[in-house]
Amino acid sequence: MINLKKSLEDFNIQCSGIIHIGGHQAQEYQVYKDLGIKHQIWIEAKPFYHSQILEVVKNDEFCMAYNYLILDEEKEVSFNLANNGQSSSVLPLKNHTKYYPNIKFDGQMLTTSKRLDSLFVEHNIEVKNYNGLVVDVQGVELKVLMSLGLLINNFKFIQSEVNLEELYEGCCLIDDLDKYLEQFGFERKITELWDNGSVGWGDAMYSKK
Repeated sequence: MINLKKSLEDFNIQCSGIIHIGGHQAQEYQVYKDLGIKHQIWIEAKPFYHSQILEVVKNDEFCMAYNYLILDEEKEVSFNLANNGQSSSVLPLKNHTKYYPNIKFDGQMLTTSKRLDSLFVEHNIEVKNYNGLVVDVQGVELKVLMSLGLLINNFKFIQSEVNLEELYEGCCLIDDLDKYLEQFGFERKITELWDNGSVGWGDAMYSKK
């Protein structure tokens, strides 16, 4: 939804590298390349989609793909699998069923969650190469951001899916993200809501004040 090219230009942000959490099929890979974003990290929880991302980036030495579920705690969790492939979440569906009655959970996957800061250490990732973060994780956006710890200070902008209401049970809301990110000097600059907000969610862009 958010026009990343225009946003980076408007806020005078030079993006040297981007980390995309909830990569699905890496649909934005070429968009990022066209913007001159050479360094890319794609993180996807579902092995099936992770394998598809690997196919997309396999010939690009500057791109990496990891198969992890990112949370602020490292523990064994049940990941609910949605029949549309994109609405899977560790959280139960709530108001989501009101707006999208045909989308249901039809399976579960047991996995171990990973913090971003520990992932960077384990894989010897130079965080300084990445100053952009995209988060698309169905209700646990705040937990993903918290998993960075103080490494969040390396980023110039964060683009995240946001919820105006509990589409997923216990999900973080847009105000929660605003308050958390404000303490690290981020300000919400863009808010793009689906169907003018009538379905309770959208995307937001935060940049350093």
